[in-house]
Amino acid sequence: AGVGSNTGGGVSNSRGSATQPRLASGGDRLQLFWTDDQIAGRAGDDVALYTKVWNGTSFVERIAGDAGGEGISRGTRLPLSVVAAVDSNSQPIVVWNDADAHRSEVFLASGDLPTSGSVRVASGEAGSTLQELLDTFDFNSGDVIVVSGEITQNVTIAAADAGVTIIGAPGSKLVGNVTINGVADVTLQRMTIDGSIAATNADRFTLRESTLGGIEIVGGDDVQLVDNQTAAIQLSGGTNRLVLEQNRTSNLTLGNGGATDIHASGNQFAVVQIGSASSGRFSNNTMTRLHIAATFTGTIDNNTIGGGLEGVRYEAAATLSGNRITGSVIGLVVNLAEPTQGVGYVGAAEANEITDNTTGVRIDQGRMRGQYIHHNTTGVTGGGVLGGDSLDMANVIEANTVGADFDGTMQFNRFLDNATNIRARSHQLVAHNFIAGTMSVGIQTSGVSDVRIVDNSIYSAIGDNVRIEQNSREVELRGNVLWSELGYNLFVGANSQSGFFSDYNTLHVGSNGKLVHFDNTDFRDILDWQVDVNRFDLHSIGTTTVNPLAARPRFVDRHHGDLGVWPLVAGLRFTSPTVDAGDPRTDQSVQHGFANLLTNPSFENGIAGWEANPQAGVRSSAPAAFDDSSYFAAGNVAVGEAKQTVDLLAAGFSAGQLDGGDLTI
Repeated sequence: AGVGSNTGGGVSNSRGSATQPRLASGGDRLQLFWTDDQIAGRAGDDVALYTKVWNGTSFVERIAGDAGGEGISRGTRLPLSVVAAVDSNSQPIVVWNDADAHRSEVFLASGDLPTSGSVRVASGEAGSTLQELLDTFDFNSGDVIVVSGEITQNVTIAAADAGVTIIGAPGSKLVGNVTINGVADVTLQRMTIDGSIAATNADRFTLRESTLGGIEIVGGDDVQLVDNQTAAIQLSGGTNRLVLEQNRTSNLTLGNGGATDIHASGNQFAVVQIGSASSGRFSNNTMTRLHIAATFTGTIDNNTIGGGLEGVRYEAAATLSGNRITGSVIGLVVNLAEPTQGVGYVGAAEANEITDNTTGVRIDQGRMRGQYIHHNTTGVTGGGVLGGDSLDMANVIEANTVGADFDGTMQFNRFLDNATNIRARSHQLVAHNFIAGTMSVGIQTSGVSDVRIVDNSIYSAIGDNVRIEQNSREVELRGNVLWSELGYNLFVGANSQSGFFSDYNTLHVGSNGKLVHFDNTDFRDILDWQVDVNRFDLHSIGTTTVNPLAARPRFVDRHHGDLGVWPLVAGLRFTSPTVDAGDPRTDQSVQHGFANLLTNPSFENGIAGWEANPQAGVRSSAPAAFDDSSYFAAGNVAVGEAKQTVDLLAAGFSAGQLDGGDLTI
């Protein structure tokens, strides 16, 4: 095995603690691998993977650094279970389990340098600098330049040197910039560059295990950037099939022309800026901030994002799926008006987990559905539309101090165990939400007006379901299913009765709960509430002293927040009394699955499509329209009318459907 192989420092001859030796052969090569404790060698605080090859008389480094410094795999923390082989082409392959402090992963490294080819050493001496070697010799695939010591110069790699591999020896440094323009198959490895690299249309350019100031990639196919540390990476010009793995950088920018079919995984980014339309996949990276300013086709999935002022700023369509957005002042900012491109609307996406932020989500404009928002100070703020068009894609908003403090429509969400689930705003519709668990209050209206609470289901194990107080006005409840075990279903403060209305609700309480507080009086029996006040909930059902369980909602699983109700059994109403108990006239929360068959239903086009009395027209002010901008005005007549005839057959319904007796339109 060569002189000194069994004495002194042995074959390894390193200052560290060498373990796990593996010997492999194949083709015309015999190669030795081992792990080396860099703490003893003062090269780092990890365990490195080293290798030497047999040259006929002893084991030697084929390339400087193979058995020194960080070895053949930069970033390896604790390699275990090392397995090595050499194939029939004399190319080595080594596999190991890296058990770092966070998780255990399996890695594979293979040699890709041909067994033939020249190896030259570049230094700072005249005649042997890196640029001088490139200018003097025509390097091809398989040729290697090893950079030794410190070289101060800018380097340009020309077309004549396509295929060259440049490797930095331990302790080496290039002070200057590297330019690669239209040159294919160039590889730079283990380089320390006090400067930057600019590669333009450099197909199959590879940069790995290097430290440098910046990287700019313009165009080119199949570029690979692996295990580098740099201040910034700029991708542009439609670079195609770029691989970005295990890099650490402060800024990644997809600029003019973007990147096509990019694959980025295992990287540590401070800021990622998608500034030009791009495609591909970002998966299993860590980021402080992600700014989606241009459309990204593909997926951004299973990343951990956060730690700054904003985690994700969503301003263009992208598929965000299964990411953990955490530790920011604001986890997610949505600022995209197009409804079909909102968060949760693009692609087949799993819920993103938005947690441990001061504010989980702020919607400046647009929509959001299908997200899991929990353990933030405030779950959702902003305005627009919070929720989709069905509970199948509900946002789950759980265990926040305030679930939603939102200025806009809130529909088809699931609120669980928030202290205050919904803090209502003026001119707001709150519809088709499930609110359940331990809480202070389900829906709170405080000093606001024109709040419509329609078709929600609320179950409170502890706390009040709806509180109307602090001079709130014009708060209306219709079609809600309310169940409170210990608190109030409905609390109306004495200063908040102006414009209040409630009807067609289900009001059920446990033995220690209260149905309603109104006019400084507690009501525990719905008959007392209906008769004594004789204004509200006259069509509602609820708990009575005589039959306290008659109106108990048959929730599917109230303890886990599933407040859907079971269907009737054998058509018997008492088996699920809330079924069909809502107001059939309510149009504030009509689900989007139903089509309006009327022409010009809100009179935005005057009275076109309507048969009306001669004096009729439309108005838009004094008072303003309740919805949109116009409404029907009969004119100065005692009796006015507006009517339409709808042909259901012409609308697409069959005679069989019309005669069936169960058609819902």
